Amino acid sequence: MEEQFTLSKNMKENLLSGAKWLKFFAVLMTISLALIACLAVCFIVFSSILTPELGSIGGISLGLLYFIIIALYIYPLIKTYNLVSHIRQGVNDYSQEGLEMATDDFASALRYVGIITIICLVLYAIGIISLIVSGLAVGNL
Repeated sequence: MEEQFTLSKNMKENLLSGAKWLKFFAVLMTISLALIACLAVCFIVFSSILTPELGSIGGISLGLLYFIIIALYIYPLIKTYNLVSHIRQGVNDYSQEGLEMATDDFASALRYVGIITIICLVLYAIGIISLIVSGLAVGNL
């Protein structure tokens, strides 16, 4: 038995309004990633000037770290653009397939962000524990 439901006018307006805000955030994220990429290139190119105490390896490492951060944000950014597109397709064309793809994009983006959040929390915990242990070790010398 296939389940069916209809989109009310209010639901359509809310979905389309939300899609506009999602697109706004996606554009802001794109601009932010472009600026971070420019900063990363500057760190790599001008590494010996920016971090003379670390030598060129410090700036290069920082630039590469920024590129890793950019890479982590690409997937949710793509899913956000897809989500906006599928919401509009589903609402404007009364397409159940479009809405299903939108919910898939939504779930995928949130799952990815959740996994990255858990990884970051674990890394923070490891870092805090490492600082505490190294502080205790230095205190005992």
